[in-house]
Amino acid sequence: MKLNFKIRSVLGCYVLCAPVFALAQGSLNIHRTGSPPVVQVNMAEIDSVVNQLEPPPAQLRVHRTDGSVQAFPFSIIDSVTYSPAGPEGAGLVATMTTQSVLAMVANCRGYVGDIGGSPVTARGICYGTSPLPDLGTAFVTVSGSTGAFNAQVVGLAPGTSYYARAFVTNAQGTSYGNQISFTTLSGDHLNADIIYGSMSDQDGNTYATVTIGSQVWMAENLRATTYANGDPIPNVTDAGQWSTLSSGAWCDYGNNATLADPYGKLYNWFAVMDPRKVCPNGWHAPTDLEWQAFELELGVPVEDLDLVQNRGAAENVGNNLKSAGPLHWVDSDLGTNASGFSGLPAGYRSYTGGFAMITLETSWWSSTAGGSGGWIRELFYGQSGIDRGFNSDRTGHSVRCLMD
Repeated sequence: MKLNFKIRSVLGCYVLCAPVFALAQGSLNIHRTGSPPVVQVNMAEIDSVVNQLEPPPAQLRVHRTDGSVQAFPFSIIDSVTYSPAGPEGAGLVATMTTQSVLAMVANCRGYVGDIGGSPVTARGICYGTSPLPDLGTAFVTVSGSTGAFNAQVVGLAPGTSYYARAFVTNAQGTSYGNQISFTTLSGDHLNADIIYGSMSDQDGNTYATVTIGSQVWMAENLRATTYANGDPIPNVTDAGQWSTLSSGAWCDYGNNATLADPYGKLYNWFAVMDPRKVCPNGWHAPTDLEWQAFELELGVPVEDLDLVQNRGAAENVGNNLKSAGPLHWVDSDLGTNASGFSGLPAGYRSYTGGFAMITLETSWWSSTAGGSGGWIRELFYGQSGIDRGFNSDRTGHSVRCLMD
């Protein structure tokens, strides 16, 4: 529904006169800089909207059909949007601006102001490359009922324009918010100033390689779905099944296959330790000692190598391992990728089967036992070092292979 307001000046005020207000459906959304972030007014309850300029302070005044007036100073208004109504009794929802947009991930936001005639059964974000996306296109859901919410949209195509609308569903039906648009970032996560080598895995996937000291590493995360001998590694998507595994498995982050390139697959430690080898012939999963040799080459002090904590911060080791620029990391200004290692924030899968920390963290297995599983290495947004720790054998981490 498009509203064409007639504007007339009345004693220093600009009055948005819309004869259809009393018959309109949907909501007028006043997006604010304060709290709540959105104030929604049912269109059927609006008599007129007035931009009062004189006398100051300048404010937007919403005159309702019951005679009441809501006033909003211009200084706290970010924007005003319109959301079309759903079926009678459906809720009211507004789409807020995206919080961050990277190459393959966007953090979208919405606001439910009124649940309508029955409890909310779903809310979230619909998105797509064509205008007015709905539940017939791609969507993500989040928990909760009213108020503001965040919905992380993953698996987007780099350098692509998308449309998005918040939605809310109850027993009466689904309402959609105002439409927004955003464009994902594009570019290469590798360091353009470094000459990379290349290698292929047992599935035919090709990877960039980088030499660091006397070691040759994959400069990208492993994406293989078979062992080196060709046997399949099971793809386990169900969280309950993942949490009880005692054998090798892999998954895509969020079970979203579009993230595999460039983020790679996530593997449990059983897959890393399987004698059939998760890495291709001529390559292997690095030991904890090989990770330490790598870290020493990059500047981690020798006396810190055995510590179970973030190390090498003063030497900027972690940031030199992260991909540079705003493509993937939320805290993109810290990554330099001076090493060429091109660490991407691929997130992880917990031993209970849930996914977390994409755009914020990356972690890689070693082949050395530690705790109830194996030793790992982690990079975090906002931290300039590299973490050494260990994790459960049922946790899903990335794998970087090292040349034999």
